[in-house]
Amino acid sequence: MGKLVSVILPTCNVNILYLTAAINSILNQTYSNIELFLIDSSDTDEIKELVTKRNDLRLHYCFKQKNGIADALNFGLELAKGEYIARMDADDVSLPYRLEKQVGFLEAFPDIDVVGSYCDTIDSNGNVIENRSMFEVCDYESIKSSMIFDNPMNHPTIMFRRKIVDEGWRYQNVCAEDHDLWTRMLPTVKFANINEILLQYRQHGGNISFQLSRPSLARSVAETTKQYIETLFCMDTENYQIEDFAKNYYLYFFYAEIGKNITGYFMRQFFLLIRIYMQNEKSHLIDHCALIFALNRRWIILMRLVDYIVPTLKDLFAYLVCQSSEPVFFADNISKFYGSRTSDYEKIALQLRENFCENEKLYKEIFANEKKFLMYGMGEQGYLMLEKYENLKRAGQLSWHLTGIVDRRCLTVTCMGHNYCCISKEQIQDMDFDYILISSAWYFNDIKKELIELGIREDVIMQGAGLYLLG
Repeated sequence: MGKLVSVILPTCNVNILYLTAAINSILNQTYSNIELFLIDSSDTDEIKELVTKRNDLRLHYCFKQKNGIADALNFGLELAKGEYIARMDADDVSLPYRLEKQVGFLEAFPDIDVVGSYCDTIDSNGNVIENRSMFEVCDYESIKSSMIFDNPMNHPTIMFRRKIVDEGWRYQNVCAEDHDLWTRMLPTVKFANINEILLQYRQHGGNISFQLSRPSLARSVAETTKQYIETLFCMDTENYQIEDFAKNYYLYFFYAEIGKNITGYFMRQFFLLIRIYMQNEKSHLIDHCALIFALNRRWIILMRLVDYIVPTLKDLFAYLVCQSSEPVFFADNISKFYGSRTSDYEKIALQLRENFCENEKLYKEIFANEKKFLMYGMGEQGYLMLEKYENLKRAGQLSWHLTGIVDRRCLTVTCMGHNYCCISKEQIQDMDFDYILISSAWYFNDIKKELIELGIREDVIMQGAGLYLLG
């Protein structure tokens, strides 16, 4: 029959159809020896009534006064009797073999205490819209290094051993309770990911991550990242700013801070990454190659924040991307690019600073002239970019004029009191513009490639982040 698995599912005024799908996906697992705890903090008895009607002794309803998701999860941990404990969210769907796969993994690898998996993102109707496999981070060393600037653990996919609870590990009442717990555990507790999609993560307007203040969430995660680096590498981070610890996927919430001194930000990041690398070379806290992958990825993502007018930086970025699959520290590759025979990081920093300062000056000169532009992409970042544009226009700091918005969806967007009906990328050629600003940093290169294939000149395609990096 197998060891008992306790599944903890917190709920609070959730869509009853989503919850029903989540419950069914657990009760219909190929692994049947389970107990499912619904920790409900809702304002009505709707969920209690739903559970009462279900004729399944494995399903347990538990009311918990509303006090945050961390409190509900900890309450569930106290109730759980299983040898293994799994997380589940009220609007997600576990694939039928998820629990069986995870139990089998933990049985096969007794040194691993926490295991997650990859997942697909689905919309409100259950359609797959994105694969959240991160970048195939599965082993403990890769997870430990990746967690510095990413989060490779998908919270609703997690299963862990009972010993984690017995040792006293609990969630804390912070914005990102999962990230906080992982960063506290990772220095001493072994994690892994199964290289398979075992869950469908539902993205919709009611997600807790959308209900919370996103900038506050980003800052909370940056704070725990700062603490993680301090603990893991025994480093003093007093001379750094909170934006220096922003996760790769939350960088756009810190564009305003970064834009105040782009060059200064890049140089702080340069030396922060070098300090982490050098500290690890001394203490061997993380696998050498795994850490290099995480630090190199961070630097390349940072360089994607800015368009490069100075040819040297454009060539440097292309060179580093080509070298990204090699286990060579990015700073050493920069040294090679500049023709230095030794990795004199202070000397490299002087050359970098000079190039970034020149690029920043030329970049701001472009925005100082009167131009017409299109905004490409109206996701979360796109709306933030438009808000910044409106603020700059009202303050008289920008003479650019928005002439159209491009998006694959038929949206009507209001900006500066004018309604814009979004056009498709195929209609761009019919528009009057000097530049196209792409809002997405993640998909910038893919979108740029598509636009070039449509006949758009490369020199008119720019990062939308430039609106923030004006300071």
